[in-house]
Amino acid sequence: MIRKLLLVRQKFTHEGYRAHTEITQQVLTPLDKNGQGVGYETYTFGTQMAEVEVNVEIGEVKVDRIVVAHDVGIAINPQSVEGQLEGGVMMGLGMALKEKYITNKSENFENYHIPQLSDVPEIKAIHLEVKHEHGPFGAAGAGKCSLIPTTSAIKMQYLTQSGIDFSIYQ
Repeated sequence: MIRKLLLVRQKFTHEGYRAHTEITQQVLTPLDKNGQGVGYETYTFGTQMAEVEVNVEIGEVKVDRIVVAHDVGIAINPQSVEGQLEGGVMMGLGMALKEKYITNKSENFENYHIPQLSDVPEIKAIHLEVKHEHGPFGAAGAGKCSLIPTTSAIKMQYLTQSGIDFSIYQ
């Protein structure tokens, strides 16, 4: 995936981190009496890079661009997959920078800030097609898979540019 990002000549200046976990393909199993079992036959993998401007003096963060690359299996409807990836990016952006819900204090969503059109950065969505043996027509998931890496990509850029020592989080 990183190779694919580099092939589209994306320029990023800060170092990223990755964790490697070996995941083997598992076959869906019925749930046992405790509700446990293998619930997914296909997994979606992805990576993201974010270009972020940070004004350290006032704490303002602006996301300029996000490149999202995910293995979604065979894209049955490529335009829909691209929309799902972009939507996940915007949900992640909201989670990282806008949304704030405080249990027992936030009474309604009247003042609950979510991203607006003016907050949408340039998004380059890349869906890598690797056929998944157990997915329908070789597909895997595309919905919400791009949510979590977005938040991490933005937060890591913020920490890096703010000069905060984040080595304790590794």
